[in-house]
Amino acid sequence: MITKRKLPWFAEQSWIHTLFLHWPITPEALKSLVPEPLIIDTFDGSAWVSIIIFHAEDSKLRHSPRWTSLDPVTQINVRTYVTSPQSKERGVYFFSIHLKHLTAALGAKTLFKLPFQYAQTTMQEVTKNAIHVSAKDAGKKLFSATYTPELTERSESNLGEYLAERYCIWNVRGHNLIKIPIKHPHWDLYDVSVEMEYNNMLPFQVGSVAPEVFYSPFQKTTLYPYETYRF
Repeated sequence: MITKRKLPWFAEQSWIHTLFLHWPITPEALKSLVPEPLIIDTFDGSAWVSIIIFHAEDSKLRHSPRWTSLDPVTQINVRTYVTSPQSKERGVYFFSIHLKHLTAALGAKTLFKLPFQYAQTTMQEVTKNAIHVSAKDAGKKLFSATYTPELTERSESNLGEYLAERYCIWNVRGHNLIKIPIKHPHWDLYDVSVEMEYNNMLPFQVGSVAPEVFYSPFQKTTLYPYETYRF
């Protein structure tokens, strides 16, 4: 359910080669990582933590010409799934947002109060079908994987839809709940095979648990001014 937006959207962005990696976790294990009063959202009794990877293009203000867009950049988000007492709208809560654009990271961190971090993120097509993505920070290896989309048939996973169809970002600052609304068409999710070299981005250890994985070739998003609620 998407609640009514208070203000018109002001910026847009395209997401290319989006990879979803989802790990189940008990709500109790996640509780200390999610600030009150946010409520951990669950699917079949499990909470979920995800790494979302995409190449961001055409990032610009509304009605601005395309030449004003920020340089394309690979972005890697680590997030979980929440609601709030003020709104039952299901959204996401970010643990970290990594991208190789220092000005954008600092500006977005200031503007949206979100945990943007500079990291050396890269994405490249290593073959006609395979895509390699990596991230490191000050020489520390954060993430490396190669994924091969299977575009012959769309995924019919209820879990994939539940985790992907989120239209706001929730955050907490002091005694304020911050909601950042976003909007995009329904995700077209596909199966994907993933070979992970290393992963040091999650806020907890997953051991040998394999993630649920999905892929989407393209998504167009619009961003709205954030809303605040006292608690």
